[in-house]
Amino acid sequence: MPRPFQPIGSVTIVDDQALSRAGLRALLEHELGFRVVAEGAGPESVALESQPSVVIVGSGDALAALAMIRTLASATPPTACVRLDARASAEAIKAAFDAGALAYLLRDDAATDLGSAVRAAAAGQRFVSPLASTALVDHVQQREPALPHHALTRRQLEVLRLVAQGRSTKTIARDLGLSTKTVDAHRYQIGRRLQVHDVAGLVRYALRHSLVGNER
Repeated sequence: MPRPFQPIGSVTIVDDQALSRAGLRALLEHELGFRVVAEGAGPESVALESQPSVVIVGSGDALAALAMIRTLASATPPTACVRLDARASAEAIKAAFDAGALAYLLRDDAATDLGSAVRAAAAGQRFVSPLASTALVDHVQQREPALPHHALTRRQLEVLRLVAQGRSTKTIARDLGLSTKTVDAHRYQIGRRLQVHDVAGLVRYALRHSLVGNER
């Protein structure tokens, strides 16, 4: 069931940088057509009686920002929050969403993506700006464990795919222009690196990791 956020239209800006608040206000009002109902450096600037659709939380103090987001997101009705941050950190993004933020926007993305972030948050939808998304992708890729076949050479992968297709050593040698001894040597290295020493096991491994018919 959708969360009962206020209809979009008004925005409150919380940012400890006066210059940033001025820039955000100008962008929101003059270019995006939103109404800024309040602004300030801390939580005291959030006047919930004015019923802002969205609160942009740009405090440089991460703990204070998260505490404010938790309070706003757990209010009745909840207030949609956009976390505006200078850091492209997967941990910071996760912490903001765990606290209840609906959008995460890097300051470097604000000029182009502020409107999208505010609209998504007001609709109860999640939004991550492009630079922040890149940080998340990089984080996932760094955490993804290397698989055994990543250590195989291109030629060994070719041999593995042909073995998985049911080709014999003689056929593989002919197709790749190799000697049968060379193919046998590749098969030995493949089995050693994958810790799989029979044809059925190699077939299962190749299918499980979608190696058949793919290029490295």
